[in-house]
Amino acid sequence: MGKTNMVEIDTSATREAVYDSGKTLAVLSEEIGRFPSYLSYAVNKGQIPEYAFRRLCVLLGVSEGDLLKKQAVTPPSKSGGGSRFGL
Repeated sequence: MGKTNMVEIDTSATREAVYDSGKTLAVLSEEIGRFPSYLSYAVNKGQIPEYAFRRLCVLLGVSEGDLLKKQAVTPPSKSGGGSRFGL
């Protein structure tokens, strides 16, 4: 059996979507076929298996991008080297 792909989630966005759904994490956990504390643990950890993440998005009626953790983007360097101040 292969390794489970984990998805990093935006915990705040996930909690907001759960709140907006009117359901609890325990109820949603059971709806995806897991034990009641499953999603609480995953949300607190900030990671969830991909298969559970996809099911959760469907149950909440949100796109996957809404719950994904946003990655910081570092802009590429404008110069190929030399002094930062152009000296």
